Amino acid sequence: MTIVKSLRQIGQACESLEGVLNILGYIPIVGTLSALIRFFYGKVQVFGGLIVLLISLVASIFGRPAKKRTWKHALELGGHFIRHGFLNYGRSLVEFIPFLPLITCLPYDRLGTKILDYEIR
Repeated sequence: MTIVKSLRQIGQACESLEGVLNILGYIPIVGTLSALIRFFYGKVQVFGGLIVLLISLVASIFGRPAKKRTWKHALELGGHFIRHGFLNYGRSLVEFIPFLPLITCLPYDRLGTKILDYEIR
């Protein structure tokens, strides 16, 4: 299994987890608790993305020329996870306040648009 395929599977798992956290975030009090989970989950995404980014950067510079494209792609995916982590930080701050997600997050989620999608190419 390649690193890119593994990162894609991680991205799919993250998307599923965020879907559950989105629903929990609408419920007053429960949403406050899920906001704490989302906040720490965002930290994991940022730090995990940094690790992937740094390993990929070193590997793309010093690795075999045949693998440079793979490592470049993994480098982009590391940045992708970092951005998702920061967005989860922001959403956790909104969800921490009871009832606020009902007027901010719920309409956004219902529109179906995404600031940053997990569609990893």
